[in-house]
Amino acid sequence: MATDSRIVDIFKRLGDETPPPIRLSRLLESPVQGYFSFVVQKGDRGTVARILELLGDASVNLRFISEHPGGNGEVRIQLCCDAEAQQTVVEIFQRAEFARAIREFRHVDAVVILSLYPFSGQPQVAGRVFAILRKRHIEILSANTATSVFSLIVSLGDLASVIASLKQVFIWQ
Repeated sequence: MATDSRIVDIFKRLGDETPPPIRLSRLLESPVQGYFSFVVQKGDRGTVARILELLGDASVNLRFISEHPGGNGEVRIQLCCDAEAQQTVVEIFQRAEFARAIREFRHVDAVVILSLYPFSGQPQVAGRVFAILRKRHIEILSANTATSVFSLIVSLGDLASVIASLKQVFIWQ
C-alpha cells in the first residue's frame, strides 16, 4: 500500500523541535539604553507622577515605559533612558522623598530595546521569542506590545546571542 505523502509530511512537521520560521519585515535595535525597574503600591501614583515630572524637568528621553500590576496591590514600573542620561536618572531615584515609596529598585546600565515588525497581535511571535531565549538562558528584562510591534529589552552583553537566536525562528524580508 502506497504511503500518502501528505501524512508523512504532517508527521515530520509534528516531530520537528521547532516549527518553521515566521516571516517579519524588520528587526530594529535601539542605541544603548539604561534600564530602571521599581515597585510602588498601587495607591501611590503620586510617587510615579513625581518621578516622571522630575525626569521631564531634566529633559530625560524615555524610549520605553511599562507598568505591570503585581500581587499585594503593587505595581512594577520599568523604563529605559538614553545611556548618557543614566546618572541623572539615578540621582532622581536617590532623592530622600522616594526612599520609603520605592522598593525592588534595579538598574542595568547597558541594555538594548529590540522591536520586531509586524507583530499585529500574532501570539506565536511573542511565544517564539520567549521560548527560544528561555532555552538559551537569556534574560528578557521586559517586553511590551503595541499595535504592530513586539519589543523586548535585553542586556547589551546578550545582544549577539539574542539576534542569533531570533534568526533561528524568524525570517526578515
